[in-house]
Amino acid sequence: MKQPQLQVNQLSFGYHGEPVLRQVSFSMQAGELMCLLGPNGVGKSTLFRCILGGNSGYQGEILLDGKNIRTLKQRQLAQWVGYIPQNSVPVFGYSVYDTVLMGTTVSLGMFRNPGKAQQQAAQKAIEQMGISHLSRRSVAQLSGGERQLVMIARALAQKARFLLMDEPTANLDYGNQLRVMRMVRELSRQGYGILVSTHSPEHALQYADRVLVLKEGQVLCCGEPGKVLDAPTLSKAYDVGIQVHQVQQGDKSYRVVLPDET
Repeated sequence: MKQPQLQVNQLSFGYHGEPVLRQVSFSMQAGELMCLLGPNGVGKSTLFRCILGGNSGYQGEILLDGKNIRTLKQRQLAQWVGYIPQNSVPVFGYSVYDTVLMGTTVSLGMFRNPGKAQQQAAQKAIEQMGISHLSRRSVAQLSGGERQLVMIARALAQKARFLLMDEPTANLDYGNQLRVMRMVRELSRQGYGILVSTHSPEHALQYADRVLVLKEGQVLCCGEPGKVLDAPTLSKAYDVGIQVHQVQQGDKSYRVVLPDET
């Protein structure tokens, strides 16, 4: 069966006459994990806002399963695309369960409270993320890694086919980075299309099916990480010397990114 696709065609957008995105084109399908790389200010968050319907004044088109998102109401768009923001300390001490339940409100009309179907969706998402033991805990009392899993569960409860994740491992220790990225990869294997912005080429090399690299608002490269994330490309993307080494460990081969100190 053909998987739904997210397509971005010749997308351009700017603020106050200053261009940020310049004719960005790519596509991805449900069941695929794509990492979005590029330095700060390159347009990663702007691209997310365009796909989420927050920036409407763009040129080009964004299609979800062949439907132009300009023709979709916000509730319809939310049934296709979920958003997981950067890790942050919550202001309110909602429980994990209540936080995840909030993700189901896109399926409700105005002034309607979540019913049995929404409660079941929230519980399923919590179990899917392996955080049932945290269900009644306050989100404010969780570690950064645990909070990020809660935010992913909230997006899953929304039942969107595509998930946009804005630096989900930012400010997490190394162990939690690995836990979150492994869970993200597992979700893609379960059929979700996931676009993850990250500052870590290593995450892209280890977990992504494909990578999209932006430079000055344009697509520098797009393809399989092992084929397009070489030293010249990364050096150009970040304006700093970078080396990429092949490391063999048993029957597995890894690529390691290091600064070029020569």
